[in-house]
Amino acid sequence: MRSTSRRSVLAGLAAAAVAVPATGALPARAYAADTASGDELFASNTALYDSPLFQEGTDWARRYRRTGLDTVPGHSRATPPLTSVIAPHGGNLEKGTSELCLAIAGYAPEDPLTRYGDSGPAYDYWMFDVLATESGRVTQLHVTSTHCDDPAALAIVGGSRYTVSLHGCKNPGGSGTQNLVQIGGRDATLKKLLQQLLRDRLGNDVTVTLPTGGLDGDEPLNICNRTYGGAGAQLEISTDLRRAMFGDFSSPAARAATYGRSADGTAAHYWDGFVTAVREAIARREKSGG
Repeated sequence: MRSTSRRSVLAGLAAAAVAVPATGALPARAYAADTASGDELFASNTALYDSPLFQEGTDWARRYRRTGLDTVPGHSRATPPLTSVIAPHGGNLEKGTSELCLAIAGYAPEDPLTRYGDSGPAYDYWMFDVLATESGRVTQLHVTSTHCDDPAALAIVGGSRYTVSLHGCKNPGGSGTQNLVQIGGRDATLKKLLQQLLRDRLGNDVTVTLPTGGLDGDEPLNICNRTYGGAGAQLEISTDLRRAMFGDFSSPAARAATYGRSADGTAAHYWDGFVTAVREAIARREKSGG
């Protein structure tokens, strides 16, 4: 699709929701689901944002950036990015996904106003961060990906040809230890690229699979598939693998200060391997087109 068509799609989506500035917060009005999913408290992001039980800035926050045609210090793009990176359950909910979202999008987890790494493109990103720390309140702030109706998320993903959505999953087998990545979504080409490159970069001690069933992420309303092409990729990363990427996994501040850094050196292997693999998969997918 030509860039003019892409901008038209983005403009239409943004108008249907609300105007989305380059960065910051915005009113929470879009398309709410009718009922909550399973045991979830909220049927949509809109319902959560409207609830008096949780407060923005105290219990939850939203962060996003529209890279567009803007020049980032030291880097520039001739055209808007084709890809967006999102973390629908970041912060203290699915820990580590916000930090990974920023790095894969090309921004530093410790300072999202600066670029991450030495080179390469920046991508649009959106994340929902849980700030609450009490376990009961944290889990209540989960909204299933098929009911995500945040206006910025809809506009950013809807204006993208490709999207990578980052999630955390529990270790399979209950208390068993396993480094696992499960790749879902409707973009078969991007999924295969992610599978190949994650295996190459992370090695044999990480299991990388294309699941079926509940974690396959193939629902059309899953936020990762709400691109203008109707397909994206979803990465479910086990708790142990996410923990292994940080020297201190205990809090957002600790994770932002210790990503890729641990006394035994393993964090650098897992963090660098994961971020590099996903960014390379995005680059190859954009080049292949279709």
